[in-house]
Amino acid sequence: MNLGAGLRYILLLMFLIGFSQLAEAQEYKITYLSQGESLNVVLENIGKKYNINFAFDPDAFSGIITEFSITDATLNDLLELLKTNYYINHKLIDGTWILIIGQPPKKAVIDPEPEPVIISGYVKDGITGEELIYCNVAYKNDKGTMTNELGFFSFEVTNSDSINIKISHLGYRMLDTIISTADKTVFYLDPAE
Repeated sequence: MNLGAGLRYILLLMFLIGFSQLAEAQEYKITYLSQGESLNVVLENIGKKYNINFAFDPDAFSGIITEFSITDATLNDLLELLKTNYYINHKLIDGTWILIIGQPPKKAVIDPEPEPVIISGYVKDGITGEELIYCNVAYKNDKGTMTNELGFFSFEVTNSDSINIKISHLGYRMLDTIISTADKTVFYLDPAE
């Protein structure tokens, strides 16, 4: 092997060792504690300290208040923390990390509990029109109420278009009917034969 080839070999070896050290230097060991700092300040501080190029909208990022602590983290760890905690998406372009505010994931929409509605009405004698007091008004098989001294009743149910009720009183035929939940109704009971 001649001296020129050996020198080239040594130079190539030194270049590869230097390149691998440079690549290792790119594996950052980032340590940072943020206690209420805006994200633009955090990124500026980390960028200066670790010589990382970030590009972002400082006005938008100033409204994002951060709370985190990282120790000996890689750049990838930091970027994942930003994505997970603050919905910051990233992309590397020509040695600069472009950071953009993303949208938080959509939460599953849970149907709200149906609003309760009040069912109310009056019960009267089918012949005389007099109010019938203490009539039994049953709904939903196991629930019920009674009319008061004015023949009036009311109860609360979950919102639905209609409900089946049974109204009974001693000496009268039972009324089994479906009513709308819209408004007050007058029910007439016919005397039993």
